[in-house]
Amino acid sequence: MAFGCCKKLLLLSTLVAVASVGYYKFIRKDTNQLPSDVYDDHYWGKKVLKQGEPIPKDDTTLRPLKVAYDEDVLKDLHERLNKTRFVEPLQNSFEDGFNGDMLKTVVDYWINKYDWKKQVDYLNSHTQFTTQIEGITVHFIRIKPTGAAKVVKPILLVNGWPSSIYQFYKLAELLRKPVNDVAFEVILVSRPGFGFSEQPHKSGFSISDSCRIYVKLMKRLGHEKFFYHGEDWGSVEGHGLSVLYPQNAEAIHLTMPLPDLTLVGLTKMVVGSYLPSLVYSNEHEAETFAKPKDLIKFILREVGYFILQATKPDTIGALLMDSPAGSAAYYLEKFSVGVNKESIYLQDGGLTKKFTLDELLTDIMILWTTENGAYSHRYLKEFVNKVDSDFDITRMKGHPSALVGFTIGEHEIGITKMKPSCKYSNILKFDYLMDVGHFVAFEAPTALDEHLRKFESLVSEHQTKIEKESKKEL
Repeated sequence: MAFGCCKKLLLLSTLVAVASVGYYKFIRKDTNQLPSDVYDDHYWGKKVLKQGEPIPKDDTTLRPLKVAYDEDVLKDLHERLNKTRFVEPLQNSFEDGFNGDMLKTVVDYWINKYDWKKQVDYLNSHTQFTTQIEGITVHFIRIKPTGAAKVVKPILLVNGWPSSIYQFYKLAELLRKPVNDVAFEVILVSRPGFGFSEQPHKSGFSISDSCRIYVKLMKRLGHEKFFYHGEDWGSVEGHGLSVLYPQNAEAIHLTMPLPDLTLVGLTKMVVGSYLPSLVYSNEHEAETFAKPKDLIKFILREVGYFILQATKPDTIGALLMDSPAGSAAYYLEKFSVGVNKESIYLQDGGLTKKFTLDELLTDIMILWTTENGAYSHRYLKEFVNKVDSDFDITRMKGHPSALVGFTIGEHEIGITKMKPSCKYSNILKFDYLMDVGHFVAFEAPTALDEHLRKFESLVSEHQTKIEKESKKEL
């Protein structure tokens, strides 16, 4: 009986792998050819350009910004929260989604205890700026090192969804301090359509466009070369930098590897489901595919938001733009499963194990007050459109000169715990961080600071080695 089930599962896995390979290799066009306009200036502003009309010049001024505190916004928020209609839960857990009783706790805290003014003051503790790039206003924070350091490295930190630059505040404070004579100048950027940046007003804005804007921003700040750390979307964009801008991204550190969907990679997934020791080099990779049935169930359980945002982002955007409680349920449920997929069996979704309600609600407040919670969903649709086109940057290999490192949370989800050796020539670091999930900087800023400094040291050693070898050849 058990053997028969295993055979059926093996057959199913094999068929899925073969179908996937067939789609990726034969039905779908596959090319490493970059679009001719990938490095060109684009325009994402509100103005409707006539055919042949030149792109308007950007205002390159760096303008100081303060996050605004508005009593009217807070009053409207509380009125909406006080009218919340709650779902009566069937289970004392998150198995059916965000638990209604937990949502009552969140909403009550939000109305009666949460201090938005205090959090606004904290957000403004670093001087913030905006500048215009490709027709839209891009928000960023520049945090200079404290104390004297012999080596100062500029580093760009980029978050994902449903995140904001707020999640990097604690990490930034650590990185700016000199350790072993090395400190970082930290730049936090809000991706267009996220946080305090303006949303693109034209369709088509995706990974390569974000990468181009990041490089333009860093050059505007005087940094032709820079370190990069990305999480979630920031990891995908980090891969984009390794393909498109290896001359600018001096070193790229990521928390979410892209899965290997080549024939070899898919075959490894199937074989590794039954003979993990034959395929995988560490227990974390093997664990991902040890129980293929559980993996499939997990993917099916969690794929709903992806399908909705990848096809009809404005539908869910309209709902969340109108309901703060609905926004909290939708976004915080993702925090729950992101921290640990087993959190669904807990009444509070495990949310307060790693975060305070103040921290969680501040992230939600940024989404709510900017209204970019809705616009950020469009990024997934544009990404999927690119994936299904001739140009999918996720299938391309990083440039041979790109220096890459990884710090993967033990509880990172899905198939993004595997070492992507097929994509990079120089993976200088690939480590796992215990008791951490998807939101690495938010969950474990001190540990991540140590990992980033380790990566910087490995990059420095690698560069010194290359320089010595070059001199010998001369």
